[in-house]
Amino acid sequence: MADYSPSRLTTYMDCPLKYRFNYIDHIQKPDSIAPFVGNVVHAVLREVIDARRRYGKELGFDDAALIFERVWSQEWKDDIVIRKEYLTPDDYKQLGLKYLEKFFRMEEGRDRWEVVALEKGCGFDIPETGRTMGGYMDRLERSGNAFRIIDYKCTDHAMSQEKADKDHQLGIYELALREQYPEAEEVTLEWYYLGTGEVVSSSRAADQREDLEREVVRMVQTIEADSEFLPLGNRWCPCEYIEECEAEKERRTMKAAEADRDLAEVVDEYAELCDSQAAVKAQLKELEAQKEELRPRLEEFCRETGAWSVEGQQRLLAVMKQVDYGIPGKGSEQRLELEDLVRKAGLWEQVTDLSKTSVLDAIGKGRFGEFGNDVRSLFEEREKFTFNPRLKER
Repeated sequence: MADYSPSRLTTYMDCPLKYRFNYIDHIQKPDSIAPFVGNVVHAVLREVIDARRRYGKELGFDDAALIFERVWSQEWKDDIVIRKEYLTPDDYKQLGLKYLEKFFRMEEGRDRWEVVALEKGCGFDIPETGRTMGGYMDRLERSGNAFRIIDYKCTDHAMSQEKADKDHQLGIYELALREQYPEAEEVTLEWYYLGTGEVVSSSRAADQREDLEREVVRMVQTIEADSEFLPLGNRWCPCEYIEECEAEKERRTMKAAEADRDLAEVVDEYAELCDSQAAVKAQLKELEAQKEELRPRLEEFCRETGAWSVEGQQRLLAVMKQVDYGIPGKGSEQRLELEDLVRKAGLWEQVTDLSKTSVLDAIGKGRFGEFGNDVRSLFEEREKFTFNPRLKER
């Protein structure tokens, strides 16, 4: 059995403490419904594709639904956890059938390659660590020296292309595949998102594969050097280890308090400072609101008189005026007119982002030629006043 797997690395990245509970302490938890549904769907798809591969049988959705009912009944356990109290096992059964329905739609019109293996075990030695990496490909296909690694995802959220290009799971499977099939030239990584009906594809260049191998080495070395396994609060909290996690946090808190008897005083003082800081922020926000209420009257006076200072009974305000130009908003008639003038001036490639800075710079340097005044007229002139308090001279 391999020492590491992509899912094991992912668990550590999500939360080192969860990794410890799972892979070091080996704390077993009842299955939850989402992984159970995923396992049943994977088993059904394995049987469907195996019927095609071995016997040339093209099974359809109705066949898959019968297999689904059989596998569900065989594998169901009454202690499977459903966290959403308003859902029932039948709700999740219907969800699984929807995943299968989407699968058959996704398969329509796709090039049929040779199915090399299903649930194919793969692995390799991790350099510099003395450890091994292993995993299972849901489906491996081949056409000549081109390969496809396919992974089924029972989720309603497909990953972005950027994330797919950086995902390490199928990237690690490719490292193992190329070791087993040195003749492999093109390798495509494909994720079947059965919730959305999308196929996300990615491929890796040689330098990307080398970077991934180095990253795997680094991650394994980090895990094996970790003695603390600190918890990470993230979007997966709370997980199935919530009870153990809370107990561990309490234990570490007590341990820190015993090591430093003054810790309680430090905590209280820090909390009081946070409260004071919050009160000051609230007061500043209120003061800013009051200033904004007075600002329009001051600005109106300065526009009418052109004054550089405004005197009160005890203080005066020094006035600084700045003129700014607002670029027309996207979708407005002025914006469309601006875009047309930019094209006429032959500057579209230079100011294609139509930022205020780039357009005004082009106007200032005379690049718009005869269209300069027309472009400038589209910008809304905005006056901005700054009022700085001073003492009145006596």
